[in-house]
Amino acid sequence: MDSKIKNILVAYFSHSGNTREIAGQIYECAGGDIFEIVTVDPYPVDYNAVVNVAKQEQKNDYRQGLAIRGSSVNKAQNSVSEWLRKLGGSLC
Repeated sequence: MDSKIKNILVAYFSHSGNTREIAGQIYECAGGDIFEIVTVDPYPVDYNAVVNVAKQEQKNDYRQGLAIRGSSVNKAQNSVSEWLRKLGGSLC
């Protein structure tokens, strides 16, 4: 890894766990900080139910509130907070 690379943030959203696994692998290789982006109101576990919710959200132009969980929120708090403000979310 290039020693000039700094401030790595692996931020991810994962409904089923697949993206969580890949994000973990990237974090293991790259280091830095890792953040899981979660919705304020959890999505259903059942695939078909999630698809129906997503269709309704798209139809209504609805944007789910976001929260964030991570290993070191304080290090990246300003940039993450800025990003979440643009999306209408907040830090947990």
